Amino acid sequence: MNITMTPDVFLRLSMVESVVGKREYSGYGFVTIEKNGDETYFRVYDVVLLDVGSTGWTEFNSRAILDVLNREDAANMKIWFHRHPVGNGKPGPQNWSGTDENTCLNEPLGCPDPDKVKWALAMVLTPGGWVGRLDQFKDGKHKTTHLPVKVEINSDIVQKAKELLEAQVKQEKATVALQIPELEAPPEYIDILEGHAKESDFETAHAEVDEAFSILDVAKFQIKSKDYKEALDSLYWCYGIAEIYKSNPYVAYKTADLMDKVDRLVRKIPRKVRNAQ
Repeated sequence: MNITMTPDVFLRLSMVESVVGKREYSGYGFVTIEKNGDETYFRVYDVVLLDVGSTGWTEFNSRAILDVLNREDAANMKIWFHRHPVGNGKPGPQNWSGTDENTCLNEPLGCPDPDKVKWALAMVLTPGGWVGRLDQFKDGKHKTTHLPVKVEINSDIVQKAKELLEAQVKQEKATVALQIPELEAPPEYIDILEGHAKESDFETAHAEVDEAFSILDVAKFQIKSKDYKEALDSLYWCYGIAEIYKSNPYVAYKTADLMDKVDRLVRKIPRKVRNAQ
């Protein structure tokens, strides 16, 4: 079982990514259930972009969904998609933040009654690629199945690119001594967030920092699973949020606690992994 995007959907979402940079975005997609031999898969044939947010938050209100619900194929609107800066693209809970989990299980497709939805899909673009999930609901109970996300194209060239990249990175590491501070917020996050943080109101500031705390939970899971590289990426992101919002009067007390927790988690990552980043 998997989620499969048509080439058109994949291209459109890739173009969105190129336009918005590091910012998160979200929307809904339309799905048909298909079969390939004995395998059942969910084919995403259309998507509607509903929001472009900050680097740590994306959300759209119910009004944005009305036009989508008026479509003739509204019954096929069964997938929520978004992008966030953590995860490894391998099916599993490590790709989903606490906020994601709450959305998928308690408000699937924007509905406050999961039993009425019966089943819903979600896919998220992580630094490791797209990954998905299927949530099924009945009698107040739920079942989650983590799924890979594929594209209806020949992926041979993608695999070749991965192999060539891996070989090049190994060569670079063998010839260049990389010396990077153990933890320093990536400058690209700082540039984007700085202006945004100054204008953030009470609710936005708290939402941004709360999302960072959710990502800390993901990092803990990644460390426990020994996915140290992914964990370090998660902690970089959290530290960047804390650094930017540390002077925001609404959340300064939270960012101090966030920085402390990030520092403690970084120390659990082997030094050789930190130095290799």
